[in-house]
Amino acid sequence: MLTNAELIISFIKETITGTEFENHVFVAGGAVRDEVMGNPVKDVDILVDLPEGGINLANLIGKVTHHHPVVFENFGTARVTLDGFKFNGTIFPAKSDVEFVHCRKESYRGTSRKPITEFGTITDDVFRRDFTINSLLKNISTGEILDITGLGFKDISDGVIRATGDPNIIFSEDPLRTLRAIRFAIKFNFHIESNTFNGIINNASKLKIVSFERIFDELSKIILLENKTNVIKLLTETGIAKNIDASFGDSFDNSAELAQQSLLDKMTLLESALAALFLKAGILFGTDHVKNVLFNLKVPNKMINKTIFLIKHYIDLLKNVHKDMEPGFFGNMLATEAYNRFGTIDFVKEFFEPLGVVITNENILKVPINGFDLMQCFGLKPGKQLGEMLKLATNIVYNHKIQDKEELMKILNILKKLKLIKENI
Repeated sequence: MLTNAELIISFIKETITGTEFENHVFVAGGAVRDEVMGNPVKDVDILVDLPEGGINLANLIGKVTHHHPVVFENFGTARVTLDGFKFNGTIFPAKSDVEFVHCRKESYRGTSRKPITEFGTITDDVFRRDFTINSLLKNISTGEILDITGLGFKDISDGVIRATGDPNIIFSEDPLRTLRAIRFAIKFNFHIESNTFNGIINNASKLKIVSFERIFDELSKIILLENKTNVIKLLTETGIAKNIDASFGDSFDNSAELAQQSLLDKMTLLESALAALFLKAGILFGTDHVKNVLFNLKVPNKMINKTIFLIKHYIDLLKNVHKDMEPGFFGNMLATEAYNRFGTIDFVKEFFEPLGVVITNENILKVPINGFDLMQCFGLKPGKQLGEMLKLATNIVYNHKIQDKEELMKILNILKKLKLIKENI
């Protein structure tokens, strides 16, 4: 049975047979790289070496499938979805989108990442691409794979990330490629060729012209990879880390840094991975600093709150705030707080269980009051004081298994009157 990528290629091959497009259409980039490496092929990008070929082929595909293409005239590209179209007895599943583009030459102006494009040759198109491993082309009509740089096959075989041209030009034109180089190196366990590595160092500061959303998107892909042993090392050595947050460049105890890396290696959920990555900054500069960095990176607020929650509790552990508690006791108390605040404890389990903190679903209790109740009873306003009171209420619920709202409010009032709650609360 054909994979979806193979089905797409087979359909395009049949559609262009006997037309002007035959022998002028290629699968480009990552799909060819993954095929050569024996990895699953997911997204299929199509290159046409005819003027306006991408748009014209997309229009042809659109007529056959009755799916109108989305056209981007300025870039000479178009997208067609094949979702629901039946080909040779098989229906294309959801998200069967195909990008079509003609061969391009690109140039950049000033600090813009948006290139000025014009029609070019296959060679022009190959050398505008980022790395040799992504520069292979496959002729759809014949199945032949072209290695125009002469280094694509070799670098895949040798495990090398290498810029297709002058690294300083490649990274200066699009600084986001510095993060892409690190992502591919970590994903495939490849090493970055020395000139390319120096090009990343020379251009890391130019990430400032890239949108925060794009940086966070790439960073997220990197820290969610299974093989991420060298994440912190590569981000630091290339200077990318300090251009995301200056605190990455500060000195850090070696044992703690090893612990941070070891923790990051185990994380598969984004909030937990972010907490591990920014743990150093949180310890050195505080969680407010980390919160500002994440906010500037346009990280969603809910994700920021979960990340800060994990870092704060990790710092509590380092300070031995819970040294007299059994791991299971602290674990369930932590899980209770997470459950009441976020409605889930998965990310807490993932982050703290490698540290020996036992977290179970047993004894996780619902706190019967919320922030609004405390604001009404104690005249509090949203902020740190309210958060501290909610934390106290959570601890009381967990320690004494109290589930009655009135009883919990009575206890808080008594503690307030006995001045066992800080006067400023």
